[in-house]
Amino acid sequence: MENQKSNRKPFTELYLTKNQIEGMMYVLDSYLNADKYHKFGQYADRMKQKILNHGRTFINSDEEMVSLLMYETDMIILLKLFSTYISAVQEIPKDYFSEIVEAQKARAIESLNH
Repeated sequence: MENQKSNRKPFTELYLTKNQIEGMMYVLDSYLNADKYHKFGQYADRMKQKILNHGRTFINSDEEMVSLLMYETDMIILLKLFSTYISAVQEIPKDYFSEIVEAQKARAIESLNH
């Protein structure tokens, strides 16, 4: 039994304001409305059901909040959904990928010099 507990993946507790959870649910619904049978639609459905089934509402300093326990796999799915959504609806003003490549090159050069 103890071995089962140690095999559980760690989770993170997220505290989201009403506005933040409204935005999150809107993005998830956007995926579902676009194509609920595509893998991102299925991911969105999975995340929405987790939020509806396990989200806990509370008031903090007169602000409505939702608490969610998110496992690493859930966080990865949300990150992929939101980054894909943003890149689809928002024009990206610069090439951030190249910036990451350049930073990686700089780190490699620095590590060779030390």
